[in-house]
Amino acid sequence: MYICICNSVTHYEIEDAVECGHVSSLSCLRRNLRVGHGCGICLDDAKRCLDDALRRNLVNNSVKRSPPEELGGDARQHQGFSS
Repeated sequence: MYICICNSVTHYEIEDAVECGHVSSLSCLRRNLRVGHGCGICLDDAKRCLDDALRRNLVNNSVKRSPPEELGGDARQHQGFSS
């Protein structure tokens, strides 16, 4: 779906920019993808899309980390517990 019609920016482009680490704020989004540089009507939707993408990216990054059990050895050792 198009978020910024003036500059032909889609929600996919915003999600990709967040996932690649190119965008982390609305000002970065405006600078890097030129969102809101036309009429500005898109800024609320762009912010919403950005926030959703940042939230999903945060969740996806935390899921990708391996829990201590998968690292080998006793999980209690990795968490600072002793037997």
